[in-house]
Amino acid sequence: ALAKAQRITQQELSALGWTTEDLRGHRKGDARKVRIAARLRRETTMTLEWIAQQLCMGAATHVASLLQRLKQKEANSEKTLF
Repeated sequence: ALAKAQRITQQELSALGWTTEDLRGHRKGDARKVRIAARLRRETTMTLEWIAQQLCMGAATHVASLLQRLKQKEANSEKTLF
């Protein structure tokens, strides 16, 4: 699980043209970090604590809040399509 999570993180960072060092330079709630966190939650069993630490996003509860907002935003945008 750890290897898969690390691989996903590296894939996402490469797609953004970022290194792991670049994570510190971006806001904790950066939308790109939130998208990476959402993918990690969806595709791995890594904890919110691990994701928060790896992506430099602050507390696990902050990550949970950001993911919830993203989920609500996606649900609302799907409703407007129909």
